[in-house]
Amino acid sequence: MPNLSKHVARNLLFLLHASTTERVKDIIDAAIKLSQQRGSRIFLVGGTVRDLLLKLKPRDFDFIIDNDPKDFIDDLCPKLRANRAYYSQFKTSTITIDGLRFDFARARTEIYDKPGVLPRIHDASVEEDLYRRDFSINSIALELTDPKKPCLLDPTGGLTDIANKVVRILHSRSFLDDPTRILRAIRYEQRLKFTINTNTRDLLLQAVKAQTLSTVSGDRIRNEIDLIMDEPERASIFLRASRLGVLCSLHSSLSCGDWVKSLKKTGEDKLTYISTIAYKLSSNETDSFISMINAPKDWAKVLKDMSYLSQKETTLNALSLKPIEIYLILKNRSIHSLNAFKHSTNLKTTRKNICLYLDKYRHIHPSINGDRLKNLGVPEGPDIQIVLKEILAGRLNGTISTLPEEIQLAQAYLKSQKRT
Repeated sequence: MPNLSKHVARNLLFLLHASTTERVKDIIDAAIKLSQQRGSRIFLVGGTVRDLLLKLKPRDFDFIIDNDPKDFIDDLCPKLRANRAYYSQFKTSTITIDGLRFDFARARTEIYDKPGVLPRIHDASVEEDLYRRDFSINSIALELTDPKKPCLLDPTGGLTDIANKVVRILHSRSFLDDPTRILRAIRYEQRLKFTINTNTRDLLLQAVKAQTLSTVSGDRIRNEIDLIMDEPERASIFLRASRLGVLCSLHSSLSCGDWVKSLKKTGEDKLTYISTIAYKLSSNETDSFISMINAPKDWAKVLKDMSYLSQKETTLNALSLKPIEIYLILKNRSIHSLNAFKHSTNLKTTRKNICLYLDKYRHIHPSINGDRLKNLGVPEGPDIQIVLKEILAGRLNGTISTLPEEIQLAQAYLKSQKRT
């Protein structure tokens, strides 16, 4: 395999140091020193190298080493006082420091026994490792074993594809072996402002048509959705996925609608983004989607609440709604879903009523409680709830503003009951 320009490798090393903090430099230097002590090789690889070439700040740092990553991290961590995790199935160790991930993986090949399942792992050379990756732009490695003589490995033409702004798959069966690469290709394309090349697009569409995503576990699909929701270009990613038929392949109800457009408007909150997916979904469709992705409780809550809210969209658009009616429709619904719904709906009165609830009504509560009402003579049971509701209605519409006024309303209720 030819070594590419020493100038490019040195420039990458310069960019690595220029774009990272002193803490990150110390971690990388410690890893290089440990590799030298062990007589092994260490490479910076994948998205980290790609981002450096694009003059982007690396999100995480991925390394390939040619020995056991568990032993490597066991020796490295005491020097860094870092949290660590080891994933034996993939021969990968991870340390997390200051919110940044540093992954150390044994150079390996992967064998997929059938579509959608996780691969079997075998030790391999660094060159073989680069050939087994997803896209050419992620198959570039910068050897750091001797920082004075950095070496760049690019066996699949990743440098050319980066220069041409192209996302290109490496193998004809790549989308079949791991269908999550379908979503990953779109994510890279939109994030980097690249274009999926023609052959890759054809293979992607074939995999979508073959329903390969249905072979992937719900947890892995949810992880890909989670990663998309972290992207600034989340709306364009989902829009592109819709146009390529990927969303419908994931779940039949996920046709592109207003929920995608609302992703551009919502604030910086993951659960708010998640909840937008259920806009315009029925209760049954939402339950099916939650089951399909094996959604955790917080996801399930916001998705169900958004489905409920979208079913109340027309009701909330009525000009005649009283404050207490708005309150009772919206109470106990997630703030994340309410905020997402506010941006999703095109009905002005509905949006106004949501804003009234968020900004005002949800903060209003009676001062009196059930025990105090019982002391005033209100019978236990439904009467307590009736009085509390009337007091809340008065608070919401402004006819009641003090505790004495609440007591007065309760006493008036008691008198009316005695008359009847």
